[in-house]
Amino acid sequence: MGAAATPVVSMLGPVSPARPGGDWILLEGIVLLLCVWIVTDWVREHQRRTGLRNMAARRGFIYLGSSLPRSFTLRGTELEEATAVWNVIDADCGGTRVICFDCRVGTGKGSWRRTAIAAKGPPDVFGTMFTADLTVDQCGEWSIMYEPKRMSLIPGRPMTVSEIEAHLATIGT
Repeated sequence: MGAAATPVVSMLGPVSPARPGGDWILLEGIVLLLCVWIVTDWVREHQRRTGLRNMAARRGFIYLGSSLPRSFTLRGTELEEATAVWNVIDADCGGTRVICFDCRVGTGKGSWRRTAIAAKGPPDVFGTMFTADLTVDQCGEWSIMYEPKRMSLIPGRPMTVSEIEAHLATIGT
């Protein structure tokens, strides 16, 4: 009735049929890694938001979420091109109005994230506590402290909640 199946032979030897589902296993692994990365990033952001909300409540500050006050602008600073702002906190530190926030500048692979602390006053309002990694820009009545974008293999990062608290503690004292 039917001819017997004969193996296909190439110059390198017999060719075996492809493993069933071999490509699917690779695809499933990639999808699993992507899901783990997304969930890990979400958990990290949730913990940061919760930590900042708790710090704001503990110190009597106002957590605004993702809205900067209308009276505040980033015009003329490296952060002027911010495409997203979140974790905005409006505070009074020893009689000085302060706004703290996380932001992303740019889009895609060239974007970068930072935490900025803005205080209504001259640049010396931050004292001498900040490190050489940070810069202070003047924008109208506001001084804005943040880590500028650098061309290096090690990307900058948002400040930790404890770093933010340490900087806020020095303002207005």
